[in-house]
Amino acid sequence: MMAFSYLKPYPEYGLSTAMQRMNRLLVTLTIVYMCWLIFMLNLRPEQGRNFLGYLDHGLNKPVTEEMHTYDDNCELEWKNIMDNFDHYYIVHLCNWFLASLVIRDVYILHFW
Repeated sequence: MMAFSYLKPYPEYGLSTAMQRMNRLLVTLTIVYMCWLIFMLNLRPEQGRNFLGYLDHGLNKPVTEEMHTYDDNCELEWKNIMDNFDHYYIVHLCNWFLASLVIRDVYILHFW
């Protein structure tokens, strides 16, 4: 997989040498990430949680009632909306805005 990204199996017309190297690095990182995802999808859920627990030690803890989860209270109330408002809303809003600049089609964007 690493040789695939290095051997230029795709055209790089009009790119400077620095941009070609950056493009190869990006392709290499993308392929490594895809291989890691395929590896993780072939594990059992317990094994995957244990494996990810080496990266983040908070993942191996069991969920208790004191921990905040998004399904604590599903009532559609302003208090619950503001209680669950965190950085994920801002990230998804920015993602939707940037996707709207790329897609530029109202129907496809709202369907997505």
